[in-house]
Amino acid sequence: MTKRILVLEDDKTLAFIYMMFLEDIGYKDVLLFESAEEALAQIESINPDIALVDISLSGKMQGIEFATVLQSEYDVPVIYITGHTEDNIVQKAIRSNSYGYLIKPIDKNMLSVGLELALAKYKNDKEIGIEKLVVNKIDTGIVVSNQNGDFIFSNEAVKKLLSIPKNYQKKKVSEYIFGNEFTFDENFIKKVIIGKLESFEFYRNDINKNFLIKFQTIKEPAKEQTLIFSFIYDITGTKNIEDKQRFLDYSLRTIFDTSKDATFIVDRNFLLVDFNETAVSYSDEFWGVNLVKGKDIFKSFPALQQYEIKEFEKLLNNSFDGITHYLDRIFEINGKKKYFKINIFPIFSGSKHTISLVGISWFDNTYEVELEQELEEIKTEIKPLFDSSFQRFYLTDLQYRVVAFNKAAEETIFKEFNHILKKGDSVLNFVPKEMEIDDFREKFKQALNYEHVSF
Repeated sequence: MTKRILVLEDDKTLAFIYMMFLEDIGYKDVLLFESAEEALAQIESINPDIALVDISLSGKMQGIEFATVLQSEYDVPVIYITGHTEDNIVQKAIRSNSYGYLIKPIDKNMLSVGLELALAKYKNDKEIGIEKLVVNKIDTGIVVSNQNGDFIFSNEAVKKLLSIPKNYQKKKVSEYIFGNEFTFDENFIKKVIIGKLESFEFYRNDINKNFLIKFQTIKEPAKEQTLIFSFIYDITGTKNIEDKQRFLDYSLRTIFDTSKDATFIVDRNFLLVDFNETAVSYSDEFWGVNLVKGKDIFKSFPALQQYEIKEFEKLLNNSFDGITHYLDRIFEINGKKKYFKINIFPIFSGSKHTISLVGISWFDNTYEVELEQELEEIKTEIKPLFDSSFQRFYLTDLQYRVVAFNKAAEETIFKEFNHILKKGDSVLNFVPKEMEIDDFREKFKQALNYEHVSF
């Protein structure tokens, strides 16, 4: 793995253990620091991908303070490693927006999963951040509300277009968009939802501007609500309807192409009408085909078997009747299993609320599914080695000093050597009588060279 990991731990023994764990699970680029001040002094030059941070440190700056600086100023995700479980400390750590909280003593397998989950979540957060950035960078104003007219979201363009003050308290979307010029009442919302009103122009007398507003609706069955997307365009200087449509198409296309879902639009003959950039990427990576408008949509999905094609044809026909389908499917692509979330949905158009097109969106969910499966396997199948009741286990540093041990080791040492085992004891004192100490040292050196040694 090429990720660079910063470890901030003032206990040298624990820091070394973490480094061994990390190297063992594939992270070879590990940087150890004992103090937050030392780490911050070098942070720009080392540029870590993620940090493991102990909350309680011996220096002036503590772990949570260091993590806050690391995340806010250098955009580095942080996982806390701590022995603290007190509620006030946990809540403080949560407020610092960390990506994990591991309780000492940590387990190598859980450290591995914790890192993978943190890196995956960080990647997803960055992608969402990019999507928000795109939404806030386009010139089209976007306002989202529910079927009751309650405000949910708006992008930065709306505030500029409608001259909305920063301290404005958002209430009903009609007041937010139209000011005192128009009422976004129940009948108006009903027309939008059933498709009788797709767009119209309005004038804001208070700012002396004309606007075009375009509506789109999305049903959320889980929340039993309908979301209304209002796309707002300043048409004060626009002289003809062609210009207005050009502005509209460009902005909608930007949103369509920045989606993480691969989306294909088909007509009633199952011919490909349109597709987004993600669809082009998926088709090349997973199916090795070039998308062509006007082509049979099923030619774009060679992974589908004949019975699956028949199933999809039935679902597409249902969507032309207004039904949305949510599917989870597994396909074998290039000898590997791929997990997809598929959504087949109707696209409403025209004043009569007709459906002439259907959308098919694919999302590759393989990484998340495999990560969940791995986590479940660790929870159910792997028991910590320390819990072994028949095999004694020691964890030592490079100077043969015992760092950790299990109950079997403690009982065996007391029985055979009449000694109460404790951290810091030399493991050389407990070498079996039938083995020479020098021979044990030689095998220890072999292990340090990444050799698996058994005897």
